Amino acid sequence: MVKKTFFDLKYWRLSYQNTSKNRSKLRSLSKSEIKELDNLELIKELYKDPGLYKESTDFIKKNRYSNLVVFGMGGSSLGTKAIFEASNYSKKSKKNLHIVNNIDGESFEKFFKKIKIKDSFLIFVSKSGDTIEIKNLVKETFKKISEKKVNHHKQVLFITESRESFLHKFARAKKVQTFYINENLGGRFSALSPSSMIPCELAGINSQEILIGAKDTYDKLKTLKFTPVIKLANFYYNNYLDGRDISVLMPYKDNLNSFGEWFMQLWGESLGKQRQNKKNIGLTPINYLGPRDQHSQMQLVLDGPKNKTITFITVRKSQESNKRLESLALLEQAATLEATKERKIPSVKFEIKKLDGPTLGSIFLVFQLTVILLARNLNINPFNQPAVELIKKRLES
Repeated sequence: MVKKTFFDLKYWRLSYQNTSKNRSKLRSLSKSEIKELDNLELIKELYKDPGLYKESTDFIKKNRYSNLVVFGMGGSSLGTKAIFEASNYSKKSKKNLHIVNNIDGESFEKFFKKIKIKDSFLIFVSKSGDTIEIKNLVKETFKKISEKKVNHHKQVLFITESRESFLHKFARAKKVQTFYINENLGGRFSALSPSSMIPCELAGINSQEILIGAKDTYDKLKTLKFTPVIKLANFYYNNYLDGRDISVLMPYKDNLNSFGEWFMQLWGESLGKQRQNKKNIGLTPINYLGPRDQHSQMQLVLDGPKNKTITFITVRKSQESNKRLESLALLEQAATLEATKERKIPSVKFEIKKLDGPTLGSIFLVFQLTVILLARNLNINPFNQPAVELIKKRLES
């Protein structure tokens, strides 16, 4: 078992222990490949003028509302949910945050009995503007708005592409405030874009701090020729070649559980593909939460099939914490790491120094770049999702 620390940034420290017999050659990125990264839509979004959406959010903030409700499926809400949870939003604001990311009819009715529409600001996010779940959530929500005789002009915002979609036409007909987003940026890569930053601003979370952390990290990675994320991608790739095609993410912090949900979409939709030769490949993501899941899942990881890697995330310094319990959680993670070492389970550890806005921006970026480079090793396109589109076509027919 090899253990080596290979990256220490001001936001976090990254180390790994590896048992892989495969050693794909660690190849530096060429100038043209670095230029390709610079031209990624997710990178270009980081450097856009925040004034493009700050003016809208500052205007909306003048309205009084106690509930902020975000409707979105998949990448349209997972990044936002992860940021809100990791930011300890509920402790910092008098506003109540609600994420509606499913279409359970019973839950929908219970939700609108729980909140008052007149005291709520509603955001509907759909990249295409034609997401079938969002279309129907809009229709059913506007029925309730009409029943309560609420003026939706001041209390509803659509976030979508500028194209002739359902949301675009609905907004034009009903005169709904609309913010148009980058049509070339996929949902699972949009956590650091206006589709998440606008809800953050409306919740009182400083989006610029998040983006500063992402930009700082990208600039630092460029000076290092992206070696840290290349090594991280190679860690997962070499273990994939060894048959370890299940990637477990295990944060030891309750408010990173939703980050794990975001990771599952990023990993699953980016890496689960069918090549042109019809070969099916992919790495299956699993989200555990420590220490809780030590008591339900670690038996499987340690003594079950040797088909897993595990990525730990710990936080060295919390904003508010019971020191005894916090220390115990870190001790338990250290003990679990030693157990994985003894059982020869390859692992990665992100040791976050302080979970704040810049750190969040940094780790979002690193996981996105890692999955892109890992897809390059696997010779697949990380940006498309043909199987998901297949389901959508079946629904439309």
